[in-house]
Amino acid sequence: MLPAEEIQTKLETFHGSDSYFQCHNPNFLMSEGVHYLVDAAECGWLLDAIPPYILRLRMPWAVLELRKSGNRWTLTLTDAEGKVCVTEPVDYCTFPLPEIKLLIEWSELCGNKWVVYLPSEH
Repeated sequence: MLPAEEIQTKLETFHGSDSYFQCHNPNFLMSEGVHYLVDAAECGWLLDAIPPYILRLRMPWAVLELRKSGNRWTLTLTDAEGKVCVTEPVDYCTFPLPEIKLLIEWSELCGNKWVVYLPSEH
């Protein structure tokens, strides 16, 4: 795992995305920035947490936030209007940043799959 400062600095360089990478779930792709995040922060588990909620709720657009408060981590999923659809504690987390926000969008242009982006890439 890379240091938090190095990860944060690199994440700020991602704007737009020309390439997409397959997630573990065949219905989901990740952008270049998210691909970097998964490798640098060793957080593939975070992408694995998304499909059960999105597929069950059939959300065409959502925001996933992972946030640390004290010693506790919380995973929150909101819809396009900002309505909180899911809030769950994360029992164990080694994520190096105090928080991260990811956008999830259904894309016909990407082969009828959901794509996970950094906010700066969308």
